[in-house]
Amino acid sequence: MPKWALKSFRLSENIRFKRITESGLKITHYLVFRKSDKDKRYIKDFISNYEESFQMNELF
Repeated sequence: MPKWALKSFRLSENIRFKRITESGLKITHYLVFRKSDKDKRYIKDFISNYEESFQMNELF
């Protein structure tokens, strides 16, 4: 499980994080929406929040 997903929980000091591979596990995410919705504010806000969230999580 990625560290960012556990950030809001109080973790036991007995938990240790280990990489699955030498470079970690990478996942590609996709967002699909209708062309007619591409300029809707909630779509733009979702994309912006998603990108911001993952940029912050790269620091951990």
